[in-house]
Order: sequence, then C-alpha cells, then structure tokens
Amino acid sequence: MLLVNIYNTKGMSLITNLAKFLEPHLRLHRYSTIMIVGDFNLHHPLWNPPDYEAHDQETEELIDFMTTIGLSPILPTGMITFPWSQTAIDLVWGNANMERSVIKCKIARNHDRSPPNYNDTKPKT
Repeated sequence: MLLVNIYNTKGMSLITNLAKFLEPHLRLHRYSTIMIVGDFNLHHPLWNPPDYEAHDQETEELIDFMTTIGLSPILPTGMITFPWSQTAIDLVWGNANMERSVIKCKIARNHDRSPPNYNDTKPKT
C-alpha cells in the first residue's frame, strides 16, 4: 500500500508542485492499493455539499492529476469533513482497489475539528 498525506495551505499552490514531484517518482505498478489523503483546503462541487457554491480554480488541476494517475474520490459527495464551515476540505483519493476496500466512511468524533455538539456524519443532501 502507498499512502500519501497532504496538507495544502490555503492560498498556496501545492497541487502544481505535488504533481511535478509525484509524476516522475510514483511507481503505480508497485502498489496494489494507493491512497492520497489530506487537508486540501480546496472546494469543488465534486465533493462539497450541493448548496456550497465556492469553487477553487486549483481543484481542476487536482482532479486532472488524480484522474491521470488513476485515482478517484473515495468519500461520498457532500460528506462534510469541516463541520464549522459545513464543507469538505479533507479529501481521500484512491485507486480501484482502495475503493473496493472501503467498509465505512464517517467522521471520527473524537478526532475531528468539530464543535462538541456536532452530530451529523452523513453526506449532506
């Protein structure tokens, strides 16, 4: 398994640098399961709730890169990963084997950044 953890500081251009670094170094054939996870600090309709309208331009580059290396979003569209703003900025990308391996997706209440009374762990529809 290959696991890459990302933190993209809001307003920085990490995705371009990430793609430039990973493309020549990533040996996809060596790993049966691949996950790229982290706090991407990016908004896009592909993963945000339908009523959240922000769209960061850098997301298109992220989607193109992940698609190129055979990864797709694993979390359900609309699953809120940042409850204070009711949006998704923490993302999980994986290959087909990773997708088949998922048993359950939810926010770990004792590890998230939510207020103590936040109870919704289901995708917002």
